[in-house]
Amino acid sequence: MNKHLERARREAVAGKPYTIQLLASPSDGWSKSYLSGFLEFWQKLGKEVGRSTTPIPVPDEASDIWNRAINVRPSVVRRVTPIDMNVVFQSVTLPPDKQFDLVIGTNIFVYYDSLDQSLARANIGRMIRPGGFLLTNEALPNKAPSNLVDSLKTSVPITSDPPLTDYMYSYLRK
Repeated sequence: MNKHLERARREAVAGKPYTIQLLASPSDGWSKSYLSGFLEFWQKLGKEVGRSTTPIPVPDEASDIWNRAINVRPSVVRRVTPIDMNVVFQSVTLPPDKQFDLVIGTNIFVYYDSLDQSLARANIGRMIRPGGFLLTNEALPNKAPSNLVDSLKTSVPITSDPPLTDYMYSYLRK
């Protein structure tokens, strides 16, 4: 993954945008209000960092998948710095003006046991600026000293039949 990001940064230095494909697969079980809110979010996603462009075509066999694409401005891509590290055992000391405003970790922490989740939470907390957030869809225990406090738990209904709900957890850096 880091090699991919390093290549994107090199291309951004040369003035080339980075194209992101935004795939979606709406469910027949979504309520009309949820679908409406999702579509509004999905259509706006990325407009602050780039502009819409032609997406790659979706194969006929995957006709239930929607795709739109964003060309991310080179100035935004150049701000991404890939770091090869293990967040459970390592953290990077960042000066205050380089600390993260937001870290998003979805479908990652489920692979760690509760001790590793606590260590990752503590290490990420050292890299986020005060007032910044960690967002994840996994509740992270607070077994290791952490600068992060539980902030918000949001339920996200996925389908109504069968009922399926996902959750998002927000942790605030104090």
